[in-house]
Amino acid sequence: MRIGEYVSTGALMKVKRRFVRLFGVSLLALSVGVSSASETTSYSYDVLGRLTQSSISGGPSSGWKTRSCFDHADNRTNYYMGSGTPPACSAVTPSPSPTPVPSPSPSPSPTPTPAPTPTPTSNQAPVTQNDSITLPCGNVGQINLIANDSDPDGNTPLTLKSIVKTSGISTASVSNSSTAQVVAGNSQSISKFTYTVADSLGKTATGTLTVTATCSGGINLN
Repeated sequence: MRIGEYVSTGALMKVKRRFVRLFGVSLLALSVGVSSASETTSYSYDVLGRLTQSSISGGPSSGWKTRSCFDHADNRTNYYMGSGTPPACSAVTPSPSPTPVPSPSPSPSPTPTPAPTPTPTSNQAPVTQNDSITLPCGNVGQINLIANDSDPDGNTPLTLKSIVKTSGISTASVSNSSTAQVVAGNSQSISKFTYTVADSLGKTATGTLTVTATCSGGINLN
């Protein structure tokens, strides 16, 4: 044998083993790739988006199934994994929602009762008392005509408004708001006068004044 064509038996065996190893790995990868490509996995979800069931069809794991069951509090209560028929999940009865308690309607504020309008009382006329004065004939005197008069409503002060003679020869006139000035006749006589008084609101009433004139030498009553 020539130099350079010689290959030792040990080196040749190493090359063979390396080739077999690489070739076997390639076949394994090809097998896994073919197996994975032929499997189909289906997934099922509930309304809350939770994975509840899966199944594999095709490939070496064909027929393999899983199932998960949950309660109303989202706790998983059962988990199945196998090739048989998964057991059905128990029906979950949701807890009833509490009935909302209606808020009480506020009581309407009572409508205030309007105060009754006071009925105005009518103003009553003053109450007068008859007055009298006696003077010597021809003499002058004064008399307070409203000193003994009053007003039932208390509407004072009273005011003397006028005085008018109704009989006799004596005379009288208003001196101020309460007093009349009287002039007795020159002969024996009795004279009558009607005077008018008013309360502070203007309501009026009339009274009577009697003037007696006395003269020496006899009585002459007119």
